[in-house]
Amino acid sequence: MALFHADDKIANAAKLIVGVASVTVDPTGLAATGLAADGYLSLKEIFKPVSPDAKKCAARIEKELKSGLTTPSFHMPAEGHALLPQMIEASFLSPGEIARIELANTAPQEKTSRLLEAMLAKMPREYARDAALCEAFCNLLRPIYTGLFADDTFACTLGPAIARETYTRLGEIAESLLALSQTYGSLAKSLDHMTQLRARELEALAFRFGLSPASGSDPADLLRLLELKAVDAQRFNLQIEAIDERTAGLGNLK
Repeated sequence: MALFHADDKIANAAKLIVGVASVTVDPTGLAATGLAADGYLSLKEIFKPVSPDAKKCAARIEKELKSGLTTPSFHMPAEGHALLPQMIEASFLSPGEIARIELANTAPQEKTSRLLEAMLAKMPREYARDAALCEAFCNLLRPIYTGLFADDTFACTLGPAIARETYTRLGEIAESLLALSQTYGSLAKSLDHMTQLRARELEALAFRFGLSPASGSDPADLLRLLELKAVDAQRFNLQIEAIDERTAGLGNLK
């Protein structure tokens, strides 16, 4: 069971790496999606390789990660093989954070250095205080990111295509949340009508709460997930009300 959990963490880390690299090589949609992503829609939950080429790319990065973790060419601290995938997830950059990094007209190595610097700045203290672990983190990711940025096929074709898929998905979810807020007065009030909502609207609410539903999930399953999430109704509603004012800003995505 522990091995499966570790493999699952590595696979997820590989997807996150491809997501960041794709958005980095094609930042054209960052301004439009930044509000939604930095507000309450996380690229971490939204991004999933969809096309065969994207899945193949994620599988290749997963293989490179496993190789770097099991047979590192750098000093690997104790438990580094287990902690580094967690660090990748913990330091995952949002679209808005990537947009603030000066990446235009930079060589692959410089892009990688600036990305890693931003990721280290975001690293939770429990990891950041371990200098050896952070050095291993950079040594693991540097060749992977640099290789992606130096690959003309990824930089010019595959990366931008993956980024556009992600931006489109983010925009669709944001529009559904905006429509719910406008229809019912707030996202909190839309919860009283969950049984009347369409699958797309239930899916958008599920993403809002980090449930990461699979595309095309059964509406009944989504409803059960949301109902479980809403067991503490008071806390649930307070969370939604806190971001209702920001929801109005999503109208700019249209």
